[in-house]
Parts: sequence; C-alpha cells; structure tokens
Amino acid sequence: MNILISRIGMLGDTLFTIPAVNAISTAYPNANIIYVTSPRGVDLLKNYSFINKIIVYNFYNGQAAKKSIKKALINITFDLFFNFDAYIEHHEFYTSFLRCNNIYYMSKSPTTDAMAIYQDPKNHIIDNYLNLIKLANIESYNNKYFLNINKQAEKYVNTFNRKFANISLICIHLGNHTLNTNMLLKKKEFNSRFINENIYAQLCELLNSYFPSVVFAFTGSFFERRHVRLVKKQISNKHLRIMDFTGKTNKLAKLLGLLANAKLFISGDTGPLHLASALNVPCLTIFTASDPKDTGPRGIADSIVVQSPIQCAPCSNTSHEKQCPVNEKCNTVINAKYIFDTAEIFIKEHLK
Repeated sequence: MNILISRIGMLGDTLFTIPAVNAISTAYPNANIIYVTSPRGVDLLKNYSFINKIIVYNFYNGQAAKKSIKKALINITFDLFFNFDAYIEHHEFYTSFLRCNNIYYMSKSPTTDAMAIYQDPKNHIIDNYLNLIKLANIESYNNKYFLNINKQAEKYVNTFNRKFANISLICIHLGNHTLNTNMLLKKKEFNSRFINENIYAQLCELLNSYFPSVVFAFTGSFFERRHVRLVKKQISNKHLRIMDFTGKTNKLAKLLGLLANAKLFISGDTGPLHLASALNVPCLTIFTASDPKDTGPRGIADSIVVQSPIQCAPCSNTSHEKQCPVNEKCNTVINAKYIFDTAEIFIKEHLK
C-alpha cells in the first residue's frame, strides 16, 4: 500500500502534520509512506521512523521543482494521498498527473467537496489536518506533536548536557526579525512576528533579577545575529550571562541538542518554538498579530501564551495582517513587565 503526504512549508508547518501522519501510520502499519516536503522539513522528518521516503520540493527552483516531483511520483500508484497544502495550485498540480483515486486536500475557502476540508482559522491547524484524515475513516487519539530525536541529535543533547550541567538554561529565539528569514513573505508585507529587541533585553533583566544564576542562550540564523547584539547592548546588568548561538545551530540536530537542555524556551510564533514544545521543554510564547488558536504550541510540554494586549490582536488570517490600520502597535504596546506579570506563576514553577 502506497500513501502520499504533502506539506511544503517551514519547520512548524511540517511539525503540525505529525499527529495526522502518525495516525495514518497507525491505521496502516505496513504502508509505504512517502512525504513531499520543502528543504526545511527534510532533517525534521528523518526523526520519524514511520515515514519511509522523503522527497524534496524546492520552491526556489520553480518549474524545475515541479518536473522533479512529477518524475519521482508519476510511475507510482497511490492508494491514498493527503495534501496538507491549502493552495489550489498545489492541488491542481498533483491531480494533473498523480495515479490515485483517493485524493484528500485542504481548502483555503469553505467547500462542499467530500474529499476536502476547509482550513478554518478558528481551529488549530493540527485539528484541521486531523479532520482531513477523518474523511478517509482514520481516527487519531493524540492531537499533540512529538519529536523522537535521532542518534545525531542525541549526540548533541549529550554534548550540551555536559556543557550546561547544573546550569539553568533559558533559550530565546528572536524569530523573524527580518523578512529575509521568511522566504514565504513578500518584503512589503507586515512582519507580524516582530518583537522589539528592547523587550527581550528588559525581559532578560527581569528574569535575572529573580533567577540570578540562569544563563540565556540565543538561537537563530545568521540574520538574527545583529538583533542579538542589540539585545546585549541594551542590557545594563553586566553580570547577566548571555551565550550567542545565532548562526551556530543551523544544523537541526545541533539546535535540538541545545533546546533539549533548556529549562525554559522563550519565543514568538516561530518554528523553534514548536520544536521546543515537541521536545517537552516548557515554552513561554509571545504572540502579537498571530493567533494561538491557529498556530499556538501544541507539543507535549507545558506552555503559556502571552498575547499582545491591543484590542485588535490577533489579526492573522485577516486583511489587517498585511495592511495594519494602527501602525503595527501590537508589537509596541506589549512590554517585558506585561509578559513577566502574565506568565509569572508559570515561569517560577519551571525555574524553581
């Protein structure tokens, strides 16, 4: 039996499919499951033994990527296909050549098609995916994503464990502070995940005042490095310990090794947030325009979401997300004291 899965997106997007793919594997334990993903999802999916083959769809390559996917799949007869990409062009592309009679897909708009599910922003994306597989009479009894790390990541877990032995480590991921870090956004669009460096600097000082022995480890790509430097410049307490891992954890295995040793993870709505949550690391999540009901942490770990206190937040999945009528105030009205006060009990419970 051959089953095809497709989700071409970022780390978090891929992780959101895991409860559904796990349920599919449980329902058909002997099936050959092939997963089409973006380059970002490859190393993540290698951690799941129930996925038999991973095919890369590199959207940077345009038509060449489509030709490559078609060549890899055209001679395979599939019993089931679950397209978790809610883009009509993806659905039309697959249906133009795929040998499969049972094609289930996500729809961006309400639909009466018996083979489709509307990606309702009022539901968490994971629940929408689980509703899709129900159309194929596949039930899931677990709506949380999880991560079984492979041997390479385990090596880094042990390395960082020795490095941070007897140290309370707080990992912070600044996230998409430049639109260049999110290839799916056009530069003119509002970056709804931006959180000012000053907020992180003040939050570090507040946390340090309660827990002076903690060490802060900043993760991220090369693009976040200059923002971490701005955070460090705005911290007046010279005894506060910061370790900068930006650009040093580009390998997923290394990032997982670091995150797995954290007592607390702090971030906006980012991929590493969901990785930490899947690794059972308590997560303090700061949401501005994003809606936690749609993309909030859904791992096995404890988590708390602090939403910007502005009245119009969240505004994701609305016209405001791309053209903010209040000059993006959701990113400025939130402050470190509000974040700490909202999450104080949660923070103290996990750093005690």
